[in-house]
Amino acid sequence: LHDALPICEAGYRAPKQFIMQGDFSFESGRASMKKLLAQKTMPDGVFCANDLMAAGALSAIHESGLECPADVKIVGFDDSLVAQSTRPALTSVRQDIVGLGESAARLMLGLLRNKKMSPVVLPTELVVRESC
Repeated sequence: LHDALPICEAGYRAPKQFIMQGDFSFESGRASMKKLLAQKTMPDGVFCANDLMAAGALSAIHESGLECPADVKIVGFDDSLVAQSTRPALTSVRQDIVGLGESAARLMLGLLRNKKMSPVVLPTELVVRESC
């Protein structure tokens, strides 16, 4: 439910009507999912920018009488406790939080010292649970 990555690695571009803006909150995930469900054609899967938005999307799916993953699959991001607490449990992308903090600090210190800094790509892992 976020427009940061509208094209997947395989080259598929999500139709514009399927890209929603959110603010990383439960309610924005819920509201965005309701908009998706109100469309003529609805997606069979949704990737959310974080687990809290994914939990909100899951809530909207249940409220509409649909089921996850039978009708709509959901994937979140962060692999937080929220992902493990929902029913069904959310599939989520896990990132290296410690490495993220260390890299951010290192980049910030380098920039403060006027050093040219290169982007850092950290590893991620897909944690498959019941929502897919």
